[in-house]
This record gives sequence, C-alpha cells and structure tokens, in this order.
Amino acid sequence: MNATDFELNISLPADARFAKAMRDLAAHAARYAGGREQDVERYGAAVERVVIACLDRAPAGAPVLVILRRGAGPVEFLIGCESRTDAAAHDAGIAVGWTREQGTPMCRVALDL
Repeated sequence: MNATDFELNISLPADARFAKAMRDLAAHAARYAGGREQDVERYGAAVERVVIACLDRAPAGAPVLVILRRGAGPVEFLIGCESRTDAAAHDAGIAVGWTREQGTPMCRVALDL
C-alpha cells in the first residue's frame, strides 16, 4: 500500500455507532494520501453524515459493505446504501454520488487532492 494506490474492503453491522470510526478511517486515508488538514476534516465530516444516513436505512443486523480506496484519482469512501440520501451536501473538493460496486448500490464520497 502507498499513498497513491490503496484499497480496504470491510463489512460492518448496520449500527450508526460505527459512524465515528468510519469518519476517522476516511480522514486517516485522506491524510495518508497527502490531503491538507482542513480538507481532511471536512472529508471526515461528510463521510460521517453519509454513514449515519446509510446505516439508518439498512436492515437491522444486515452487514454493510464499505470500500475505502485511492487509485489514480481521488480518495473514495463507498458504503452500501439501500436508498439515496441528501444527508451529505456537496462541499468544495468533495463529491457525493451513487454507484454500484460488487452488485451493491453504494453512496460514494470522494475527495479530490
């Protein structure tokens, strides 16, 4: 793993208590990739809002897929989400969108560095 190319796949229970841990994980990845501290903090906060919204919508006890990665582009945090949410507004340099990964609908929070 290096600062320009990494991927972490995890599964977590549908429990909003994991939102802070996901915020910290996303912030750490952005910092590791060379993000400025103010961008890292905004990114972590955006990820936490999305995680809370997605975990609140997930079926109780169901595992939720999370992917944290960086390839040639932005740092990306993806979380399985059953329905779209407006919990995370767009912020300068942070994009929130929807995609499908591994057959799962996911919310994608990306930080351009």
